[in-house]
This record gives sequence, structure tokens and C-alpha cells, in this order.
Amino acid sequence: MPIKHDHPILVVARHGTTSLNSSHTGESAERIRSWANVPLTSQGTKEAHQLATKLVTEGFPFEKIWSSDLSRAVETAECVGDK
Repeated sequence: MPIKHDHPILVVARHGTTSLNSSHTGESAERIRSWANVPLTSQGTKEAHQLATKLVTEGFPFEKIWSSDLSRAVETAECVGDK
């Protein structure tokens, strides 16, 4: 059952899985990954759709969506915005 929200809610979500974050190789490699513009994997796209479905099911309507300009963030935001 959706939760009724009578005040603004800020939802922060991380992008879905990419080819670079599906296998970690250490802290320094993780820092470098954050700047690489890589798309979501098929698993990451599935996760983004699951996030969108969960947010709708829980009653989180969206007036605005912001994301970084990296493709993985844009793809995730588009999945949420399409619901």
C-alpha cells in the first residue's frame, strides 16, 4: 500500500550496475571508475526498472528528477521518469 506524503520528499538513488562496478579491484580503481562514462549493463537496466517500480509502488510521485550527465545516471533517471 502506498504511503501518503504530505510534504516534499527527497529521494537519492545510485545508478544500476555497470561493467566497471560489477567487479571491484581496490580503492584506487573505484575512484577512477567514478569518472568513466560507461552505460548500464543489462543487469543495471533491470535494477533501474526495479527501482522505478518500487518507488511507484511505495507512492513516491516525482515532480522533478536530477542526475549527473554520465550515461549510467541518465539511464537510471530515465527509467524512473518513465514510470
